[in-house]
Amino acid sequence: MVSEVVDRLAAMLDYNLAQLVGPKCQELKVKNREKYHFQPRVLLSEIIDIYLHLNCPAFVEAVARDAASILIKQRLKHADDVHALETFVNKVEEAIQCGVEEEEELGDVPDEFLDPILSSVMEDPVLLPTSGTIVDRTPEMKERIEAWKAQQKLKRSKVSKTGSSDPMDTSP
Repeated sequence: MVSEVVDRLAAMLDYNLAQLVGPKCQELKVKNREKYHFQPRVLLSEIIDIYLHLNCPAFVEAVARDAASILIKQRLKHADDVHALETFVNKVEEAIQCGVEEEEELGDVPDEFLDPILSSVMEDPVLLPTSGTIVDRTPEMKERIEAWKAQQKLKRSKVSKTGSSDPMDTSP
């Protein structure tokens, strides 16, 4: 998983989970549930499915880093899924503990070592030439950029072969 996306995805899932089952869930009101197809139990079940499908070390660590992480077990799933969710929660708890231990080992990190966007310790810092800001460059981002470039080149070569110059044509 791309590290830039993992943190945002974990935060988004945790936020939605907290809205559905957190302390303020009683404040969540929908006047016409049928009109908006609002089925909170089904939605919660689907969010749990997403957690289970994204169960990899990078995602577990992202959930652990998200301070708003709330994982409440609701018996909406089959026994196997509930067990898988419990396993996932245990991994999150282990990752939280590892993160706490790592923070204690590092102590106070100087601001110049923190990425100004993500506030995480930089692994591969790079100086932006126009702003002079130093940010973290990740291999995953470089791979995504290279893949995008290749995709754009492929699209252009198809356009020149087919003769289509329709800028709205998004066909692969």
